Amino acid sequence: MTSVHVDTARTWRGGQHQVFLTVTGLCELGHPAVLVAQASGELARRAKEGLRTMALNPSGEFDVQAGWQLHRLLRSIVPDVVHLHDPMGIALMAMMVVRPEGILPSKIARRELHTVEELIEIESSEPGATADTADTAEARS
Repeated sequence: MTSVHVDTARTWRGGQHQVFLTVTGLCELGHPAVLVAQASGELARRAKEGLRTMALNPSGEFDVQAGWQLHRLLRSIVPDVVHLHDPMGIALMAMMVVRPEGILPSKIARRELHTVEELIEIESSEPGATADTADTAEARS
């Protein structure tokens, strides 16, 4: 099973360390994993040695060019699972849903596993909602 892990942060914090360890661990266990990271970011710099890394250069959550760049990357990899490690990754992936052309995996994850349809519903349910906040809001009601 091939997985793609998207993290768009430029800095190195706990989340980036977690992504690095996850992708490293998957590769060590023999599972194909690809890291998509900010080209100028610390995660990409640290991952260059030993991990399959692809560069992404989004300027923000609504960067259409970066959305197309992610589309082309996923089209070349055809992953079974895409794990979005930050909100910008979710926004870029949501742009792709408009015209998937058969490249979207059946599951997309951001701390929790969702179908593509569930992710779209969560993103459109309320302004600023993410998979994390939508689940919390649902629990409150």
